[in-house]
Amino acid sequence: MHRNMVIELKHPDGNSTRGPGNPIKLTRNNEESFSPAPALGQHTDAILEELLNYTPDRVLSLRQNGVIG
Repeated sequence: MHRNMVIELKHPDGNSTRGPGNPIKLTRNNEESFSPAPALGQHTDAILEELLNYTPDRVLSLRQNGVIG
């Protein structure tokens, strides 16, 4: 814990969990930044629209038909 090999990750929902820290420690750079994994489906719209060029209407249709949550 002292060397940040095990870190506490705060989730937006208020919960926290332990995770692995960065095993590489540099003397000139003490700044480490960690964030929790995204929630299930958190980036679905962005991936479909930005990477696959789906229209917002098509994403909405997929959601309404139960294809995505």
